[in-house]
Order: sequence, then C-alpha cells, then structure tokens
Amino acid sequence: MLRKISLVAITLALALAMMILFQTFAFQAFMVPSTSMEPTLQVGERILVNKFAPVERGDIVVFTDPDNWLTPEEGDFLVKRVVGVGGDKIYCCNGSGNLEVNGQNVEESSYVLDGGRTDQINFDVTVPKGKLFVMGDNRNNSPDSRYHLIAPDDPFVPTNNVVGKAVMVLWPLADLRRITDQAAVLNKVSPP
Repeated sequence: MLRKISLVAITLALALAMMILFQTFAFQAFMVPSTSMEPTLQVGERILVNKFAPVERGDIVVFTDPDNWLTPEEGDFLVKRVVGVGGDKIYCCNGSGNLEVNGQNVEESSYVLDGGRTDQINFDVTVPKGKLFVMGDNRNNSPDSRYHLIAPDDPFVPTNNVVGKAVMVLWPLADLRRITDQAAVLNKVSPP
C-alpha cells in the first residue's frame, strides 16, 4: 500500500514538474486585459500563448510594455495584432479608408470591430528592423502603435518584448476555441 502511494506521489510530482517546465518554456496563459481586441477577444478571456511560434504579420501577440504604454495599475502585458514587421511600410489610409502595407491594400473587415476606424490618426511609417507595429481590433478603443506615434513614447514594439503568439482561448470553457487566422489578408502582403 505504501509503495502504491509513493508511486502516485512520484507520478503527480513528475506531472507537476512537466507542467511547470511546459508553461515556463513553451506555453503560457494570459488574461485579456481590455476591450482593445474586440470582437476577436473579450475582456477576461484567458488565452494560451505559444512562446516558440514565429511572429508574423497578422498574428495576435502578447508583449511586455515597450515604452510606458501602460500605467502601473494596468499591469505589464498588452495584447495586440501585428500589422507590420521590420522593414514594412505602413500607410493610413488610402481612398477606401484601408491600410496599405508595402503598397498593398489591406481590407480588414474580417477582424476589425464593426464601425472601427483606423484613420483616427493618419500615418506613413516604416517599421524598423527588430520591431513591430501593432494595433487592436477595436480601433475606436485601442491605444496602440497609432496612438503612440503622436505621444512621446516609441510606437514600435521590440521583438524582444514579445512573449508569444496567441493560439487559443482557454477560459471561460464556453468560449474554448482556437484563435483562427482571420488576418490572412495581412499574411498575403509581400515583403517590402
């Protein structure tokens, strides 16, 4: 009987150790802190982030505050969509009211909140190497890279600040789902 209890305890300890290693090195869960990613993600949802997935244009990423984007009360992490990677030229907005990335029209209705306007701040930027330009899907309520173009902060997110790519909503269980590639239009943009 004692041997059976020891075996169970060892198994549980190994499972816990593996879970800790798995979370530490491969995946991590985060809570969505604001409405800036609606309708794709809702406030309070718990998302799973893959720390090893390569970050590409169109991905939703969790990253640490790059340059005082958050107040101490807001925490340390943000969740946004990557609109541009190093070398990309991003222009807002063309005659259709759409972004242009590397001279190509990007029609974002598959993920931007209905009524969301990207052109609240007009810009024409080139993303520096090793940095990202990010935006929320709720363009009317997202202090993202656009907003920080006119603030004294750096509007670009260093790739070193990226914790990982969001791959799944874990909680609440009723909302359990894989985060799909709604932003395929951004993935199809040719490099500069």
